[in-house]
Amino acid sequence: MHPFFQEIIEKCSRLNIIDKRNISEDSCDLVFSIEDRDELRKIFGSYFGEPLKHTDDHPSWHHKWLARKFGGIRTSQKLYAVKVGDLTVIALFMPWLRGINMTVRLGIVKDDVIKSRTHYILCIMKEFLISLYRSIAGRN
Repeated sequence: MHPFFQEIIEKCSRLNIIDKRNISEDSCDLVFSIEDRDELRKIFGSYFGEPLKHTDDHPSWHHKWLARKFGGIRTSQKLYAVKVGDLTVIALFMPWLRGINMTVRLGIVKDDVIKSRTHYILCIMKEFLISLYRSIAGRN
């Protein structure tokens, strides 16, 4: 397990971590009560800063690309990301459908993959085309 994950888990230990799942070198899942949501926001905000994607925001191509290795991202989820050395660490807040608990998925994406110029250009082009389509469709 990455030391950054261990540090976050230690910080979260004052809360009730219901379960730790799928622990590997580059990802892990932590299950919390939904009642701990506000405290989790404070903890993760101190490590990650502001969320890259807020709950109920439509995920961009870049959000989807970052989260693809970790099960993807949905509109109902929040995404944090921060650079740690030569890695980018992400955290996905995933509320359960019944609203009782939530899973926080931590994952690592290697920066050499993120810095790919081709990927960057394709993301920009796709976002532009989507915006253009939406503006044209909205006028008709």
